[in-house]
Order: sequence, then structure tokens, then C-alpha cells
Amino acid sequence: MHRHAARCLRAAAHAFFLAEQAAPWWAIAASYFASNIGSDAVIGLSSAGATVGIVAGMFDFASALAFVLLAY
Repeated sequence: MHRHAARCLRAAAHAFFLAEQAAPWWAIAASYFASNIGSDAVIGLSSAGATVGIVAGMFDFASALAFVLLAY
């Protein structure tokens, strides 16, 4: 009984976190972008951009590339 319940819960959690593999790429990208942007990013990147230039913004692009590589 407990094994069956655990198996059902595991399958439900897997389907929830992967959106049953039905989410389009743009929804996943928007979710990643929205979760990555906060007040610390706005203030911190503004400060770093004023100090060192556009190089400070490359951190976000590099992290997006790293997440894409980790996905495969």
C-alpha cells in the first residue's frame, strides 16, 4: 500500500515539475527570466554597469547559456 502511494506521489511530482513536457520553450524561458530578476539584480547590475560597463550584464547571458547546457 505504501509503495503504491509513494510511486503515485513520485509520478505526480515528476509530472508537475516537468509540466508533463507540454510547456512551450518561451514559457520556460519567461519563467527563468522572471525568477532571476529581482531588486538585487536591478540595483546590483545598475551599480556594476556604472562601474565596469556592459561587461557586468554578461553574467546573466553566461548563466543562461550554462542552464541550457545543463538541460542537455
